[in-house]
Amino acid sequence: MLRFLKFFIISLFSLALILVVAAVVIPMVVDPNDYKSEIATLVKDQTGRSLEISGDIQLSLFPWVGLKLGAVELGNADGFGPNPMAIVEAADLRVKLL
Repeated sequence: MLRFLKFFIISLFSLALILVVAAVVIPMVVDPNDYKSEIATLVKDQTGRSLEISGDIQLSLFPWVGLKLGAVELGNADGFGPNPMAIVEAADLRVKLL
């Protein structure tokens, strides 16, 4: 029983350490701005509307998992006029970790 408890505690500590290291390293390595064109293409394919992300995208992992977006513009569907459907100057999308 003592051996199992020791293994469990070491495994739990190792998992926590891996998560902390990932939370520090991933924002340094991954640049979400590299995916702007892919996101715009995906939105165009799925909705038929144009998406323009002119601001920066910032990724955060701790204490909130989230994205911070700069200026974003979503075009109107065909037949609804030339004005965009939505213009957002900034957005902050986050989920708090327990």
